[in-house]
Amino acid sequence: MKKTIATLLGLTAAVTLSSCAASNNNFGYGGQPTGVVYSGYNTPGSIADSHVKPARTGEACTHGILWLVAWGHAGTDDAMQNGDITKLANVQYSNTSVLSGLYSKYCTIAAGE
Repeated sequence: MKKTIATLLGLTAAVTLSSCAASNNNFGYGGQPTGVVYSGYNTPGSIADSHVKPARTGEACTHGILWLVAWGHAGTDDAMQNGDITKLANVQYSNTSVLSGLYSKYCTIAAGE
């Protein structure tokens, strides 16, 4: 029994130390830092039109659980439809991760008229 526990601990340590948790490259989308336990941040998108007022917002998200399943639609068009937007002012992205992806959520947030 002790040998089995020692082997499991050794394998766990090897996997952990060989992953991004042990390197300085632990960065998510857009170069944002990510946490092993929890991450939550917004990132601005490259779409911006100062001639359009951000009067309404719409959000479209994808979700993932246990690194095994993922679902949803996080496209800019989906976010615009959800916010009843026809003219796009700007886009930003929201990222949430719990336990390095045990649960994750990625959203596109559109603003416009």
